[in-house]
Amino acid sequence: CVQICTNTEGGFTCGCNSGYLLDTDGITCNDIDECSNLNGGCSHTCTNNDGSFICECNTGYLLDSDGLTCNDMDECSDGNGVMELLVMILMSVVMKMVVALKHVQTLQEPSLVHVIMVIYRMELIVMMLMNVVMETVVAPKYVQILQEASIVDVKL
Repeated sequence: CVQICTNTEGGFTCGCNSGYLLDTDGITCNDIDECSNLNGGCSHTCTNNDGSFICECNTGYLLDSDGLTCNDMDECSDGNGVMELLVMILMSVVMKMVVALKHVQTLQEPSLVHVIMVIYRMELIVMMLMNVVMETVVAPKYVQILQEASIVDVKL
């Protein structure tokens, strides 16, 4: 069996983790492309990956805590919406990390490569978040707060 082997009296049966279907050979597991059916339930973009999928939003929208719905950002609210924007981006990043970790947990024996891929993806998401922060933080007081906290090296 490729993923799950269940011992039975006088034999065995194979099974698959969530996000996979057992092939007609009864041994191999094939990835389900969740995005091919109703866009995986995603409001905007659905990206299929091995055993799972991730929803992503177009510019000006952020992923809701349900991991599927894209909500319009109000870029014009108080303080140019900087703090609200950062909170929504952080929520989106956390949701993507949760999805990635859930995927690793579905693997019967996650390999070091799977764990490294999740960590790498998280690093990319954090880098994207920092880029958004740099692009959206226009008020000098926010730049000063970030510099004083030594979170980022901000130069205007």
